[in-house]
Amino acid sequence: MQSLITKILNYQQENGTRQIVWKGLVTLKNALFFYEKEVVGCLSVIDQAFSASLKIPVTIRAAEMSDVPELKILTAGYKKREFLQWINDNYICYIAQLQDPAASNEAASIPNDGNMQGRSLTRELPTGEAQTMGFGKKIVGYICVCPANKSKHKLIAILKLKDTDYWALDAYIHPAFRGKGINSAIASGVLAQAKREGYRRGYGTILLKNKASRRAYGFIGEKEIGLFTTITIVGVTFHFLKRNRGYEEYFN
Repeated sequence: MQSLITKILNYQQENGTRQIVWKGLVTLKNALFFYEKEVVGCLSVIDQAFSASLKIPVTIRAAEMSDVPELKILTAGYKKREFLQWINDNYICYIAQLQDPAASNEAASIPNDGNMQGRSLTRELPTGEAQTMGFGKKIVGYICVCPANKSKHKLIAILKLKDTDYWALDAYIHPAFRGKGINSAIASGVLAQAKREGYRRGYGTILLKNKASRRAYGFIGEKEIGLFTTITIVGVTFHFLKRNRGYEEYFN
């Protein structure tokens, strides 16, 4: 109980009272009824031979504790904020950092898709944080993976993942910089590190409706091996996994 209270107080200090109230309402709503479909993907580490084609100059490197303040700014409006756990636990976490300080302004003039044209990085950030971002390292995205046995995701047990498998814990590219090859470039760094550490396959999920991410990971060789459905009704959760034909070898 004390641990839960501590987590709530820490979240309140970091995000403010309005966010904690909103998070509480969302949690209550999801406990009463929740429905979600996710595509299950598998990416072979040993077979990768793709090359990322970057449209904007960035440096891909491993994340460090000193990056945490800017990661908080980058993910201010994003629901997953687990990077403190990543770095403390020495998970494989890579980030993309702009090489050109003016690139954040140029992003506004580079068409991304119909919804992002004309937007800049700083306009996407909350008031007060945009200015901080302007003088920071300009981290625009990251990908983090962990050993499969370290993840608590329901699919770990269902897929019977091995010690040579890893789980895609989280990934995020700032909306103003999507469609520029950054996701593929970071993934390349992650895969190279995973290979050095002895992993063979990576697994993860993407929301069924997130077509852009599905295309991006398909480009680097990820195979969609199944569909995972989660349903919660009045606090009782049910999980269903439908396996796609032809991918039996990816289910351990």
